[in-house]
Amino acid sequence: MFFGLGFLWILISKDRRGWHDYIAGTCVIYDWDARVGTLLLARRREEAAGTPSPHR
Repeated sequence: MFFGLGFLWILISKDRRGWHDYIAGTCVIYDWDARVGTLLLARRREEAAGTPSPHR
């Protein structure tokens, strides 16, 4: 019965951290947003350098 409470806490918590994350001091990072951010940063650097982007 108590084993399911940890998973329930993950669903309830705002930042999707489990009890083990709080104890270890870790956090949850979703990597699919990181790729989008990397692509946007690369595009901004190309625009700032004046290099035409081949993706357009």
